[in-house]
Amino acid sequence: MDTLSNFLERYSLRTSVFYSGNLCGQSHFASSMDIGHIHVIESGNVELLIPGKKPLKIHEASVIFFPSSTEHSLKTPNYESVNLVCSTIDLGFQEGNQIFKGMPDFFVISLLDFPELKNTMALLFSEGVKNQPGSTKSINLLLEYFVILLLRHVIQHELITQGVLAALGNKEIGSLMLKLHQSPEENWTIEKMGREAGMSRTKFANFFKHHLGDTPLDYLTNWRLTLAKKLITQGVPLKLLPEKVGYASNIAFTRAFQKKFSVTPSKYKSSLNI
Repeated sequence: MDTLSNFLERYSLRTSVFYSGNLCGQSHFASSMDIGHIHVIESGNVELLIPGKKPLKIHEASVIFFPSSTEHSLKTPNYESVNLVCSTIDLGFQEGNQIFKGMPDFFVISLLDFPELKNTMALLFSEGVKNQPGSTKSINLLLEYFVILLLRHVIQHELITQGVLAALGNKEIGSLMLKLHQSPEENWTIEKMGREAGMSRTKFANFFKHHLGDTPLDYLTNWRLTLAKKLITQGVPLKLLPEKVGYASNIAFTRAFQKKFSVTPSKYKSSLNI
């Protein structure tokens, strides 16, 4: 499994369409609970309004993508009509997903620059107007696929240069990222990571810190513990967790888990009622 798929598998990408049709006038979207938004504009003129930023005018088929919670509004000029699909998107921020660390607050991508999305967009709007049995579910599934295409586009076209998503497409450490995420239980050291990346210990440590903003061991620790938290929600027995996420003892694992989440693994499990 590739690293992007691994991330999305761990954090359960979820979308939920709440509007499909014509926008006329202005609609406001509040900031709430680390939930992002995605707006797919089929045609028409629209203005994107974000508090503290200059208005952005959009005149062509585009995707507006807010990975995390950001207050914004969409406005049509002179009460023109714009055909669009609006959805919330949950990328697992509350679960500790770091995939969008280092990304801007939002992207606006013209579909003229992204022809791969045209067929998916056509299906989205077709399902939206039909209002047939299962349409809501089919639109949500199409949007999840839509998001994967967007993330692939961001990686392949290097639209960001720092953070986890950028690292996934980095030729120096991309393969290492895959191994870290697939095998967190291994006895990883900075030296071992450096060898996997084909660098000396010092060069690798500096390179990793520059591109991801964390030291290699801090990043690995964060991944191991967020994975452990996810495994608890999936019902994995607590006694199996230390070995699964690379801790030599239950004491060391419990101490690290409590330091990060301010609760012990057992108390966290009890709070879930599972």
